[in-house]
Amino acid sequence: MNVKIPVNKKRFPHSLIISIVLTIIGAFFIKGLLKSDSENAGYLSYWILAIPLYYFFLSFPDYLKTVFDRNAALTISDTDIKVNLSIFSCGRIDRDDVRDVQVIKRHNNEFLVIKLFNNNKYLSASTSFKSPTQNSFIKKFGSPVVISQKHVNYDLHTIKDIILDGKNNDINKDYQIRHYKVSRSFRP
Repeated sequence: MNVKIPVNKKRFPHSLIISIVLTIIGAFFIKGLLKSDSENAGYLSYWILAIPLYYFFLSFPDYLKTVFDRNAALTISDTDIKVNLSIFSCGRIDRDDVRDVQVIKRHNNEFLVIKLFNNNKYLSASTSFKSPTQNSFIKKFGSPVVISQKHVNYDLHTIKDIILDGKNNDINKDYQIRHYKVSRSFRP
């Protein structure tokens, strides 16, 4: 079995746009603060721009990877799962390390959460750049492997079934992965 699900390249970059807008608003606010000759203007101006710039420097490379990386995909095989959908993805996950797969709905968005037996194994292998985001995934979802519905244009419940059936060695099924815009079928 080998199922390759490409990244959604047409996804709207919400966090990138929001960070740019907040940076522009912060810059206008700082301009007004500097004209007022306030004593704390320099110190305060750094904090006003720090948060939007932080999100910009996280979301811009992620958006570039989504649009331009030809290898950005979720690949499910008999032996492993390769999650390469964003810059925060865990990469290759052994099938033996998968404990459970769930589809969770939060804030009107669905997430595919691949629960692992040992989260620390994949946290220690990740870079210091990825670790804070993956730690926040563990706090929110209980796993560092979280795939948003916005990252793929395919039904997350079907992807969940493929992962669980492959883990249970029931790989002789035919799967119809429903694309949200156009109906496409994959045969593992």
